Amino acid sequence: MPIELRPYQAELLHDVEAEIADRQRRVAVTLPTGGGKTRVFAAQAERWIARGKRVALYTNRRLLLDQAADVFGKLGLEFGIRAAGYARDVAKPLQIASVQTEKSRSMGENPVWEKCDADLAIFDECHLFNNPTGHAVAGHHLDTGGVVVGYTASPIDLGDMFDVLVQGPGVRDLQTSKPPHLVPAHHYGPDEPGLATGKRIALATDMDTVTQKQLHNAMMTPGVYGRVLEWYRKINPDDRPTILFAPDVQSSVWFCDEFQGAGIPAAHIDGDNVRVGGEWFDSDHAAREGVIEASRSGKVKVICNRFVLREGVDLPWVSHLIFATVFSTVQSYLQSGGRGLRIYDGKTHCTVQDHGGNWWRFGSLNENRQWDLTHSDRVACGLREWHLQHDTPGTPPEPQRCECGRIVVGVRCPCGNKIDPRRRSRPVVQTDGSLVDVTGRIYYPKTRGEKPDTLKKWLQAYWRAKSAKRPMTFNQAMGLFAQTNYYHPPENLPCMPLHPEDWFRHVGTVPMSRLVPMPPKEGM
Repeated sequence: MPIELRPYQAELLHDVEAEIADRQRRVAVTLPTGGGKTRVFAAQAERWIARGKRVALYTNRRLLLDQAADVFGKLGLEFGIRAAGYARDVAKPLQIASVQTEKSRSMGENPVWEKCDADLAIFDECHLFNNPTGHAVAGHHLDTGGVVVGYTASPIDLGDMFDVLVQGPGVRDLQTSKPPHLVPAHHYGPDEPGLATGKRIALATDMDTVTQKQLHNAMMTPGVYGRVLEWYRKINPDDRPTILFAPDVQSSVWFCDEFQGAGIPAAHIDGDNVRVGGEWFDSDHAAREGVIEASRSGKVKVICNRFVLREGVDLPWVSHLIFATVFSTVQSYLQSGGRGLRIYDGKTHCTVQDHGGNWWRFGSLNENRQWDLTHSDRVACGLREWHLQHDTPGTPPEPQRCECGRIVVGVRCPCGNKIDPRRRSRPVVQTDGSLVDVTGRIYYPKTRGEKPDTLKKWLQAYWRAKSAKRPMTFNQAMGLFAQTNYYHPPENLPCMPLHPEDWFRHVGTVPMSRLVPMPPKEGM
């Protein structure tokens, strides 16, 4: 019996197959976490096999491979596995493969396996494959006449791997459908670390300049980590199943032991080890499944990790997320937040306890988002900042924090407090543990001016940014101008971008055809 799909899933698969029928061979597909991507590509594989074709599903991590095998088995699909530590059955027309093992064993200098022969190559969580290994495996299938299809909830910077994007319904669409297919996120912002670049709190577009050590030091101060447990008890008094995301493995283990020491059963998972009840185990399939089952049954209340639970892992009963970290990309934020939005019996919402200021950097997990394969993470975040700064109609407004800690959009919080839009406040923890209130808009409109020599000085900033050893964006060039001249110039001067997204691309990568042209010289 064919795999049954929800109407929106069937429509999405129809659109994907239509692109392939139109001779597109590199197709990316996006659907929010919890929207059922695995079921969609399982149905696609089933249809291709029914037509006598061979299909390969590639995963990036053993945890995702085991989960895909479990789902395919429950759907009645027969398959072989091409990964280290598994017995191979190459006769099966459907293969689940580890991309790392495939590259090393069938494409190395001395291959020990024959290359995978597939007419359709599916890449699960395809944003993880935008690297030399992923490109090599995808290239093999394209060279042999195959079709490559990638599925992800966050199609960032995939223009080199795919030619076309098929976009399904957004998060808000799936939350408000009848029946709903995702639950809403209730955001809380108890506090955030004093993470600064130069003289300002780091915006999303600054995050690539922040090191892992800085993230660790910012989060692991007494004022931050001492409040994680306090706020957990405040907004999750029933100990609903929880996932905690930490800035690194060391911090994840620390949080696990803190919860355990406070009488709240906790576990830690990383790529090599599992820690439960104060004891260490190897992170094999049985140990990971044991932790997941303990979370489902309630024996473990909090699972701590750095990133292994970020993509593809299905724990729909989780209804509380703790962001004890500052995410460096919108992709990491959305993938991690998606762990809590899945539908589950008796689950009405997911509480998001955000100690990283991610709610204002990246916006609500409930937003519908429009994607573009050519947008990098910097461009995607920069566009949001640009539209907020310019008060663009239709842009979701800046979120605000109520005194109760809840993040709201509007004039009244569900707790009853009235929100004053003129006074926005965020509690920021300094490195010494003290708490400081930061007030005012995050993305305020810039006061602009123009003087007789403004164009000359802007062109100097433009050429300086273009020739810099470390690539600079147009937005950084604008900052360079303002730092030197103490005002911001208009945004329509020659050699400025015509399109908002180009403000967040490196100056040297934007062609002159996309810039405001230079005025014609006199007499010409």
